[in-house]
Amino acid sequence: LKQHGLSPVVLEADDQIGGRIRTESISGFTFDVGASSIAPANGPLLELLKGRLGERGMHTVLKPIYEHDGKRTFEGRRGKNDLTRFTFPDGNVELANMFAEGLDIRTEAEVQKVEHVEDGVALDGERFDHVVMATPATESERLLEAAGDSRPLENVRYRSCLVVMMGFEEEVDFSYHALLSTDSAHPLNWVSFDSLKTTGRAPAGGTALVAQLGIRYSKWRFDAEESQIVQDTLVDLRRITRHDFGQLVVQKIVRWSASQPETNARFDRVNPEGSRIVVAGDGVVGSRVEHAYESGLLAADLVRQSC
Repeated sequence: LKQHGLSPVVLEADDQIGGRIRTESISGFTFDVGASSIAPANGPLLELLKGRLGERGMHTVLKPIYEHDGKRTFEGRRGKNDLTRFTFPDGNVELANMFAEGLDIRTEAEVQKVEHVEDGVALDGERFDHVVMATPATESERLLEAAGDSRPLENVRYRSCLVVMMGFEEEVDFSYHALLSTDSAHPLNWVSFDSLKTTGRAPAGGTALVAQLGIRYSKWRFDAEESQIVQDTLVDLRRITRHDFGQLVVQKIVRWSASQPETNARFDRVNPEGSRIVVAGDGVVGSRVEHAYESGLLAADLVRQSC
């Protein structure tokens, strides 16, 4: 929008931009607790990464993804490892930071009320010409219904996900950078060894890893004590990798209540032509990083057409 002469304002409820591209740094360890890597198969984001953003500190993840069956690890399927995966030494939030350069961004600005007003939309009383809603579709639906603006979002539902960050004193060097479960019911759904993705993710001699826990476990243990979740994760991790990992020095849990959509609505059905409110985000395109970018492009086109 800015490239086309408009002046967008970003209202972000969190304390950092990026949504589920989220990076946390603790005591010298850096973790990607949302999107583990950026791996568009094709499309506009891949073109951008290889073009305008290609010289901005982005690294290619060289080690492959392996799989596990709860007992052992083995080479992953070709489809997962044929994609080129990108990451950033300072965390994947750097991608969002690049897009944010020069924009008016207000963090910790959670919108409570949306209203249609003459020739525009008001957010908590502040008027704008147009609004792009990139919140989870369930939140967009709630705000829109309160504004008397019904959209076909009722079938979009999200699953929760527990994410465990761990920092160890010991350095590991596996043949892979991540593990994916072959069984969707297994508690240890995905493990990313962030210190094997790229440099600078752990203090010298240490290991940074992020475990995204499975659907059933996340639902069952969503409100459990952090210590219990960490202990359960360590037991599974040690059994599967057959490695002890040594002293755990950093641990933290992130509880995503709306992790990824289990179903999607269609962007064109949700957004009637001429509307001053455009619904974007994972609920109307898809849950991957490239889908988020593509939904932003679609939303921007609708805004430009109605300006």
